[in-house]
Amino acid sequence: MTPNFVLATRHPPTSPFSATGHPPLATDFHLPAEIRNELKSVETEIKYAGYLDQQTKSIERLKKAEQRAIPNWFDYGKVSGLSREMNEKLTRVRPRTLGQASRIPGVTPAAVSLINVYIEIQSRQQASASAH
Repeated sequence: MTPNFVLATRHPPTSPFSATGHPPLATDFHLPAEIRNELKSVETEIKYAGYLDQQTKSIERLKKAEQRAIPNWFDYGKVSGLSREMNEKLTRVRPRTLGQASRIPGVTPAAVSLINVYIEIQSRQQASASAH
């Protein structure tokens, strides 16, 4: 029986991929610089397309969340994870939207995210309480 590494050396890979199993990079070819740069640009776009899509979706969610109204009945005291300082500021200012809350000095993006989640939780609790 012939070891696999011997077989691999007898039959070089015939695919467009290199022996490492990776596709060749734009810089691997002997092409004019302008074409190499364009290939590198396309290669980068393809590599990061998924990440860019995720970022775009995340931005859309943030824009939507920024416009989300904070109900008058919302109780910041029930949001575990908010510091006492943030709780006091938010209770004193009573922002109307998450966007306004995010612009209050000292209120972190993490706090705004928590408020968003707790609005949803408290809304569900109120809806189920009024249904009974």
